[in-house]
Amino acid sequence: MDPLTRRRGFTLIELLIVVAIIAILAAIAVPNFLEAQVRAKVSRTRADMRSMATALEAYHIDHNEYPGCVNVNLSTTTNLTPGRTATPRINALVQVTTPIAYVTSAFKDVFNTMDGAFSPTTSPEDQRVLVYWGTDFLIEYEGTDLRPRTSVIFREFTDVADDSGRVRESLWTLMSYGPDQDLDIDDVPTATTDYSGTLAVIQPYDPTNGTISDGDIVRFRE
Repeated sequence: MDPLTRRRGFTLIELLIVVAIIAILAAIAVPNFLEAQVRAKVSRTRADMRSMATALEAYHIDHNEYPGCVNVNLSTTTNLTPGRTATPRINALVQVTTPIAYVTSAFKDVFNTMDGAFSPTTSPEDQRVLVYWGTDFLIEYEGTDLRPRTSVIFREFTDVADDSGRVRESLWTLMSYGPDQDLDIDDVPTATTDYSGTLAVIQPYDPTNGTISDGDIVRFRE
């Protein structure tokens, strides 16, 4: 057989080397691709929060108050954690979409993929939106001033709260589950049913320990 004819194909060793190189490149590229996806979602979430913040401030200019986030005289919170008398989280944001569209729709929390539907809503998407806490949760809930107790959850954010039970007036906050897909304020068992017990401290998201780290993405009124 002509020697040139024998050299037309690849040897088994050459094929194995090529496969090994492709596997190494894939092992390097795939994690970087996944990291890029997480970073893009974090950027989108923060952009959505900026847009919602603009809508909330525009609402305040027209109404001289911020939208409410809870209905008073209910035994449990209505938008942070589902409870016996809970309503969908999206209800807290409807006021900036209807009848005046300060923003076209409530922004979905891209990191919330687990909260399902519950009564009185039939759509899980009504729960999977950015969590909004307005002034009524902080100041007026069942006729009680909750600022001292609520300030505990903001302990990590010294610009808006401190350990002496003070929270800046007219505070509102937007929260996202963050890349760990866990609303960290729910880490204390009593916080999942009512707010008569100890509240968890909000853990701010910090990617320095890895892109998928503990903590919630949070934005306050500036």
